[in-house]
Amino acid sequence: MVPRKKKRIIVHPPFYTDAAKKLLDLERLKFFQISEKLSEYLSALMVFIGFLLCLFSYNHILTFEHFSLHQPFFINTIGFLGAMNLLCGLFLLTKE
Repeated sequence: MVPRKKKRIIVHPPFYTDAAKKLLDLERLKFFQISEKLSEYLSALMVFIGFLLCLFSYNHILTFEHFSLHQPFFINTIGFLGAMNLLCGLFLLTKE
């Protein structure tokens, strides 16, 4: 029995015209300018979020209050702080 030849799938990169390249460069430049303006505020927001997370940790350690996963305020607060920290960090990474 003769083995079959496997067909190769070839995907060519997209073809960009000069106008499309200029448009992409313009959008990239605008995004970098916006992220440069917002970077100070996002850095301050990340410091504030870290401070709030430290407060929650200290409150938990000092009061021996056990937060359960059934308390919606605790879950929502930690989830919001974590999501904001993640988004701010990713946005600041795109600036570089």
